[in-house]
Amino acid sequence: MKEHERKQISSYAQIIMDESDNLVYLCDMDSYELLYLNRRAREAFGYLGNDEVYGKKCYSILQGRAAPCPFCTNHLLKEDAFYEWEHYNPLLRGYFLMKDKKLSVEERNVRMEIAVNITEKQKETQELQNRLTNEEMLVRCIHTLSGVDVDNAICRLLEMVGNFYEGERAYIFEFDNEHKLLSNTYEWCAEGIVPQQSKLQRLPLSIIERWMQYFEKNGEFYINSLQASVHPDSSEHAILSMQSIDSLIAASLKKDHEITGFIGVDNPKHNMNDLTLLSSLTYFVKNDLEKRHMLQQLERMSYVDLLTGLYNRNRYNCVLQEMEDDHPHSLGVVYVDMNGLKELNDSYGHDYGDFMIQETARILLQVFDKDAYRIGGDEFIILCRDVSEQTFHSRIDALHQLLKQHQNINVSIGFFWNAGDFDIRHEIARADERMYIEKQEYYDSMTSRRYDNHALLARNLLKEIQEGRFEVYLQPKFEIQTNRLIGAEALVRKREADGKLHRPAQFLQMYEEENIIRHIDFFVLETACKTLQSWKEQNLQELKLSVNISRITLQEYKVVDKIHDICKKYSISPSLVDIEITEHHSREMEQIIRSVEQELMKQGFTVVLDDFGAQFANLASQTEFRSHKLKVDRSLVGNMENNQESKSIVHHTIDMCHELENTSVIAEGIENKAQLDILEEFACEYGQGYYFSEPLSIEEFRKQYL
Repeated sequence: MKEHERKQISSYAQIIMDESDNLVYLCDMDSYELLYLNRRAREAFGYLGNDEVYGKKCYSILQGRAAPCPFCTNHLLKEDAFYEWEHYNPLLRGYFLMKDKKLSVEERNVRMEIAVNITEKQKETQELQNRLTNEEMLVRCIHTLSGVDVDNAICRLLEMVGNFYEGERAYIFEFDNEHKLLSNTYEWCAEGIVPQQSKLQRLPLSIIERWMQYFEKNGEFYINSLQASVHPDSSEHAILSMQSIDSLIAASLKKDHEITGFIGVDNPKHNMNDLTLLSSLTYFVKNDLEKRHMLQQLERMSYVDLLTGLYNRNRYNCVLQEMEDDHPHSLGVVYVDMNGLKELNDSYGHDYGDFMIQETARILLQVFDKDAYRIGGDEFIILCRDVSEQTFHSRIDALHQLLKQHQNINVSIGFFWNAGDFDIRHEIARADERMYIEKQEYYDSMTSRRYDNHALLARNLLKEIQEGRFEVYLQPKFEIQTNRLIGAEALVRKREADGKLHRPAQFLQMYEEENIIRHIDFFVLETACKTLQSWKEQNLQELKLSVNISRITLQEYKVVDKIHDICKKYSISPSLVDIEITEHHSREMEQIIRSVEQELMKQGFTVVLDDFGAQFANLASQTEFRSHKLKVDRSLVGNMENNQESKSIVHHTIDMCHELENTSVIAEGIENKAQLDILEEFACEYGQGYYFSEPLSIEEFRKQYL
């Protein structure tokens, strides 16, 4: 092109195009040489003047390519119309609407292209498309969850979610908030991905502590890069790397503002920056999980006896059918029938009768685990499939040994074992016959007088509790050095019809000997928890109350759970309840106490070793039990002034506890200032007794101290 031609084009272009807000350029269609870039184009590509680009290849300057663009539209251009198309420019990182036209200048073909920036519009369009895609997928997912089979519906949903995000694995984790655990309950894996569900059960919630913060704040959580986002020494990193997870997205599931789990996708490759679908699904997933839990509970109710936790007759009948379809190689049958349950219910009340049923079931469960069934009010049957005769009879021996330890449980037992070709129902009938033979022996040999007296006493005790004949009094406890109130001991009193109040020494021993003291223990505990709840509602001072639990009650099955459930019933923290346990000379009883004490401490209760030194005191017991507090018996405290031996025992006991970790001393039965001074000299932490205050009614205690 001649110089005058270039100047003519340049002048023409500058006049027409430099004022445009769009990017405009001219180039030779045959040589691809640039002839002109308008001002906006030069600014966009970083050039000051046309001299810098004149004669250079358009595909190099505008597209960063070394050869003509494969998408060049030169062959489509006309002089009488614009050709429009959309293009993403990698150098400018934006979307443009291209308007191309062919011009003839001095017999040369010139391409004029006008580029309109549509990046923002394109983003809006993409967002709209994504939103429509999300909404379409959400509708499909919701429709999937409407299936009758909850488990299959959720698994199908996870497959859809996994494919939407092009992830390797989609899953649901559910929390056990009571025990602070989480478990992978549902999982979908892409082809070739190894399932992880079995490895991810009952994990500590603490491993996702960082996630929980995001779940609480935003409801969702994501990891773009494991190496960049998670500390390599953390348990979180260990678990994720073990599963070859480099990135993930997750959204929390909530019920009543409490996080109950989450739904997530591992290693997503698509839509990773848009968690809309995942977050929107949480409400519907939560509802389906609740539906599943409800169905599981209904199924459990249909197969499990709710009073005992054993399988019921429905499940028993199903198992019989299973055995007839798939005959076992051997079968041991045990038929158990409770003796005198009707008399217990009539004379003592159904609460006690239910308790005895539960205790019987507990023993059967302990020996036979899930092979035991409650098939009637007082009837149980055990089906031991494919066990040797020796194993079966060893379990029968174990059952008899446990029953001997629980003399208040009276049952008749019949059992039979066979192997090979036998009729299952006939074997069950033979065990039933043997049970009735033993039951007849029971009828013939039974001396019912003591049994009737026991039942009558138990029934009367429950009746008196219901009538309000028993009352709880509170004796305050103080910090000896400061005289500061720290709590109180809950003590039971019995009021006779004439209004006379009896102390425990006048009635508790009888209930202990008849093994019905549990009703007193739990009555006092429940009253203490009610009192703490009432004080809390009145915004009164928060104090600890201690409750005595007898050695007989401590032997009950899951007694710690029963204690904890009563506290939970009244929303009382275990930290506000001290459990006082009396030391005992029996080695067997010591082992029971030690086991219960450990369970109580795990649940958050403070354990007090009561009446230390009363009868069979030995300093070794505290080192074995390692209770939080030790209570020195009133007999030692009362003799300190006149008995040097008692004074020395108290002194050494306090010193010993100071050397033990987390153990303090309470002195009970402080009657005068001289005793208090000695205890203060020995650095005893806490005390109670008539010197401070006699036991007071709950209302009197509240008025005087709160």
